[in-house]
Amino acid sequence: MHMLEFLNLIKYKKIQDLFPENINENSEFKCQICGKKMSTFHSNHLKIHNIIKNDYIKKYGFPNRYHEQKYILNMIIDKIYSLYISNTKKWIYLDSMSRSYITVQERKFHKGDVFRHLKGDNTLGVFSLEKCAKWMIFDIDAYYSILDAQEVAFSIKHFLQGYIPAEQIHITYSGNKGYHIELFFDKFVAISDLIEVFSIVLNEICIERFEGVNVELRPELKGVNGKGIKLPCGINHANEDESKNYCSFMNDLFKEVENEVEYILNIEKTDHRIIDQIIEDYKFIDKVEYGDKYLYNRKKVKHKDNDGNGNTFFKSEEMFINKDICVENYNHITIQKYLKEGLSQPGTRHDISFLIAIYLKDKGYSREENEKKLLEWSIKQVEKGMSKSSNVEIMREIKNISNYVYNPKNNCHLSRFKKDVCITKSDLLLFEQLNKNSLGTGKRVINHQKILYALIVHSKRYKEDNGQFYMTYTQIQKSTGIGSRNTICKCITDLYKWGYITIISRNTKIRENSKRNKANVYCINQKDVELDSNIFKLCNNKDLCDNCFLCMIKKCYNTGDLNKVVTRRIKDKIKKLNDDNCVMNNKSID
Repeated sequence: MHMLEFLNLIKYKKIQDLFPENINENSEFKCQICGKKMSTFHSNHLKIHNIIKNDYIKKYGFPNRYHEQKYILNMIIDKIYSLYISNTKKWIYLDSMSRSYITVQERKFHKGDVFRHLKGDNTLGVFSLEKCAKWMIFDIDAYYSILDAQEVAFSIKHFLQGYIPAEQIHITYSGNKGYHIELFFDKFVAISDLIEVFSIVLNEICIERFEGVNVELRPELKGVNGKGIKLPCGINHANEDESKNYCSFMNDLFKEVENEVEYILNIEKTDHRIIDQIIEDYKFIDKVEYGDKYLYNRKKVKHKDNDGNGNTFFKSEEMFINKDICVENYNHITIQKYLKEGLSQPGTRHDISFLIAIYLKDKGYSREENEKKLLEWSIKQVEKGMSKSSNVEIMREIKNISNYVYNPKNNCHLSRFKKDVCITKSDLLLFEQLNKNSLGTGKRVINHQKILYALIVHSKRYKEDNGQFYMTYTQIQKSTGIGSRNTICKCITDLYKWGYITIISRNTKIRENSKRNKANVYCINQKDVELDSNIFKLCNNKDLCDNCFLCMIKKCYNTGDLNKVVTRRIKDKIKKLNDDNCVMNNKSID
């Protein structure tokens, strides 16, 4: 059985978690065979018991957490060494202090150097042999936007998947402004053959149609005398932004892989004969020879990405968003239908994708989950003939949409505002019950009724599928005309205690140490839904008028029945109420 099956890789997701300095547990342990106390889990002792380390682990488990993490870390180091290291006589490191590369030829490269690289002390780079290599890496850098590099990386991987299993094609983030597409071979391959395949790939993806992107091959034609390549899973100290300088393995959505440790240990090498096959398939096809690099000519950049004065600027995701689309014309039910049934007419995929992204964000999807769902949906629309976009174009659009939707400054949300809102019999029963309670306790409840009415109307217009809705104290003040927040707080507490509402969330800070609170979250408790026949239709104003509750009561009750819902004092006030200006006058529903 494979050794990986005995490792608990689920709890170790990041390489940084494996270093001994991060472990509080003591290294000392007892041998499970003889009981001897030891601090080093060494093969020499196990030889006494005629057992190797792997068999001991399979039978007894690791001595303790310290040795388990140290063992997995050594496996990671061995794996990276096996994948990347062939030339130990020359290597480079990026010094964290000077932020410059230093070439080392005085001593041989060894596994301890990989340890220091993974720890983040120095960023290491390695070289191939003079005429052959066991890896092929497309080094992709973008001048203007990281999205350009993503598009090229996606295109290269898409082509390679015609020959190589997707799980053997790896994307890594360079820790600064680009990505690498990396292949690892089971045997050494001639650098001249890798250069031939490099040109084939760039021709097939039409590299010259991509603006502002450089693509270089590692190893270069000069081999050991060319440029080196950075190892992954280290800190790129050339980038001072610590939030974006880790060289990580990425998934197809250009997000860090969820479990870095498991991903690396499961990397498989590619059959080297694939290179010969690609060359054979294209030997009679004319192509541009790019050598070992394609460098974009910056002088050609006089296009839509400049401001008209020759000044170029960074591409923004906002360029790809149709801001003319009115989000408020779409609600969650409409978008659910698009998700389930797809597009109804061609040419609308991009706009609907934007709305779906907002919908999924509102539903609590993470950015990565959102992009994955949107990609699956978009591909289905292409298969149905509703879109002619390529996978590369779709991927680029999704990335731009996601950047825009998940940017807090843009405040993207779908409207839940329902124009047609009616007061029902079950709503009126709640107000009558409040009045009945007041007769027994002597407590005035007109403010409670106004606030409950405001909450009910707001719920009908904005509630989620689970019945929950947000409402701020300011909104309640506007809807009721009650100026005192203290009064509103006390009434809401009473309504909660009496069972009319449920307070899901209240007085929660926007963030730690912030003076501002999030909007409170409520839910109306209504049981008599079978009596839900419409009595009174409200106007389409989002904000209620100060006397909306009293106008509604006047329209829904005869003079003789007002005692059911309000006190005598409020009854007299309703009789004198001039509701001629109410836009819903005479709009009660039978």
